[in-house]
Amino acid sequence: MSTAQGINTKQSPLEHVYPQASNVDLLKGAETSLNHALEEAKDNTIIMESHLLLAKLYFYCANFHGTLHNIEQSRCVRARFSLLLVH
Repeated sequence: MSTAQGINTKQSPLEHVYPQASNVDLLKGAETSLNHALEEAKDNTIIMESHLLLAKLYFYCANFHGTLHNIEQSRCVRARFSLLLVH
């Protein structure tokens, strides 16, 4: 099944889409650490980087909703756009 946030471990004919069972515990640990970093972060750079790393983790786990959510939360696209307007 999956965790609260989205480490997807379903067995499917498309096994190459989901993480290997041997990696699930490591991925859950990384997810927990990144969520903890987000809770404690006060610096915008750490918040952005944590969301982008969570997006990569969820993409690897075939949780595309979680991927998009964290990309949006990182506000990276908005920050890049505002930099383009300044120059």
